[in-house]
Amino acid sequence: MMSSLDPSRLYHSIRGQAVLKLYVVLNVLEVCDKLCCSVGVDILDALFSKSTLGSSTSEDTGSATSYARRQLKPITLFFMACGYMLLHTSVLFFQMITLNVAINFYSNALLTLLISNQFVEIKQSVFKKFERENLFQLSCSDIVERFQQSAYLMIITLRNVVELSESSPSSILPSTFVPLFKLPATTSLNTLMTPVVMVIASELIVDWIKHAFITKFNQIRPSIYSKYIDVLCKDLVVGSPGRHSAGKKNAFIDQSPVVSRRIGFPSLPLACMAIRMMQQLLPMIFMSGHADASVATNGAPSSSVASMITNGLLNYLMDHQGTVSRLLPARIQLVVLSMVRCGWLERGLDRTVRFMTWTLLVLVIAIILLALKVLVGMTLLGFAYKRYASMEEREKMDDEKDKEMREMNKPEEEYKQQLKKYLNDPADNVMGKVPIKYTLDNVDRFSMVRSRIP
Repeated sequence: MMSSLDPSRLYHSIRGQAVLKLYVVLNVLEVCDKLCCSVGVDILDALFSKSTLGSSTSEDTGSATSYARRQLKPITLFFMACGYMLLHTSVLFFQMITLNVAINFYSNALLTLLISNQFVEIKQSVFKKFERENLFQLSCSDIVERFQQSAYLMIITLRNVVELSESSPSSILPSTFVPLFKLPATTSLNTLMTPVVMVIASELIVDWIKHAFITKFNQIRPSIYSKYIDVLCKDLVVGSPGRHSAGKKNAFIDQSPVVSRRIGFPSLPLACMAIRMMQQLLPMIFMSGHADASVATNGAPSSSVASMITNGLLNYLMDHQGTVSRLLPARIQLVVLSMVRCGWLERGLDRTVRFMTWTLLVLVIAIILLALKVLVGMTLLGFAYKRYASMEEREKMDDEKDKEMREMNKPEEEYKQQLKKYLNDPADNVMGKVPIKYTLDNVDRFSMVRSRIP
């Protein structure tokens, strides 16, 4: 169903909208992405859970209605998961196309709004109370957001490079496409990377400032981020809490879905979106060079390999006409010559060569991606094992530091307790006693229960 969405048509449809409308669309898509992540985790967990896919251990199957419900539960959850995948992939797809429009916009207005929207995060986050758990959630959100933006920008840059390679050198570029360095001869890639670097740099600067002031105002030491890494490494090594109880301590099981679930990373929708974009980009990459090399003198495009085979066959038939006439009947010779001269054989060979080329290309890409996954997975697993092995030592060091800090701050804490006792003197209240605690028995319309009277 995603193949029915044309990225080029959607790109020009979105580009025709007003700047403020696109800004609103980007914010709406960001909210929809977070909502889909929250719902999708629950749907996929319910689909792949043991109660859904596992066999029933009880002998008594119960009534026919309960048995039918157990049989229909996986099917229902499967269709719900398919609907979620379609919805979330569409949200990511529109988000990437809208970001592409913002980067390629002929005015700096939309890109400026995007960057300023990132700086609004500082105002929304810095002046709030944060616990360690809230800061961990914020860090996980920043991890996922930064990875998604990197994936979007990589696809957008590749798409722009392919499209501009087919245009003339004198094509008009947007005003945001200025060189990073004032060199005499600047390449198109250097020009195209400027808005990408601006978006990534602004995201990094905003995250650094945001986390620096959050830890400052909430009196959290920066070493807390090391503990966050330990939590993710423990998930990657140990996995789910019930793994040891099930007797699978030494089993080699990929625990990366546990980490993805903790940080809220939508791996499946993002992979579907990347595959859909690659379906459009790969033909654009290979057809541009293929069209230039395969156009014959009469203007009919054909494969060079197919043309070479058909021309060689035709020359062989002409040179060895006597031998061919003795081996093949006249009707078969006539059919072969007609197929060669009419172009049927050449078109058939051209399709066969293209199919084999695409099959080989897909296999090579799959092997490269598989090797990359194994390499990255083994590297992360080795890093996680090292962190997990030294986790207890670092916890002891942190406990000793906390004990030293408590000893150093002991006089200050005693002074604060005395000051608190002095300021909370019951004699300062209206009734000369501690304010009563309101419940449903003694509350009335104008009682000050919380910070304001509703």
